[in-house]
Amino acid sequence: TSEGISASDIKYILPPKTPAHYYAYRTGQIKREETRAMVIGTLCHLAVLEPDKLESAFVVKPEQLDLRTKEGKLWKEANATKPILNAEEATMLAGMKASVANHTAAKVLLESANREVSLYDQHRSGVKIKGRIDILGDSYVADVKTAEAGDAQGFAAAIFRYGYHVQAAMYCQLAKVERFAFIAVEKVPPYAVAVYELSPTALQIGLNALNTALDLIAKCTKRRQWPAYS
Repeated sequence: TSEGISASDIKYILPPKTPAHYYAYRTGQIKREETRAMVIGTLCHLAVLEPDKLESAFVVKPEQLDLRTKEGKLWKEANATKPILNAEEATMLAGMKASVANHTAAKVLLESANREVSLYDQHRSGVKIKGRIDILGDSYVADVKTAEAGDAQGFAAAIFRYGYHVQAAMYCQLAKVERFAFIAVEKVPPYAVAVYELSPTALQIGLNALNTALDLIAKCTKRRQWPAYS
């Protein structure tokens, strides 16, 4: 787009994907549907970053209400502008919100920082990049992640599985900082929270992957060729 390429766009060209996959995504052949997990993810971010807005951001379906009945359909229609959660999901969000609010290191990251900041820049390849940063401090960037496992080993595996280190490298470039931290929150009781700073080595691996991907996008754009597997 004219505004730039985001970290979520980059995932479509990082190995094992190819320029052909990226082109299919950018030209709308691959649709990014908003899944249930994405809706919950957005609300989890709200629970951490803007907790005061959380309760008004969704509605909870009454337990006995069947949405297939006439009464249920009318209720659903009346609440069509907001995500409809069940009681368990609402409890989860409240638990995550409370856990982060009571976690000392997470509070330190959040207290003196700006939240949800949109930044734009140009990569060395000439490609424009953009990002919406969760937490922007004076000398660091931090990001909120929901986690299946918040322990150091489990979360480290998730970082490389989901390419969080590439996102981190992009955000550090956008914000012109060299330090990146994660606030990891588990989605099940006790909604345990952990704060991890990404090591310089992991950040460099992410930066190498980011540079390779953006250089490749620039090359393919110039040649108007988007090859798949060689």
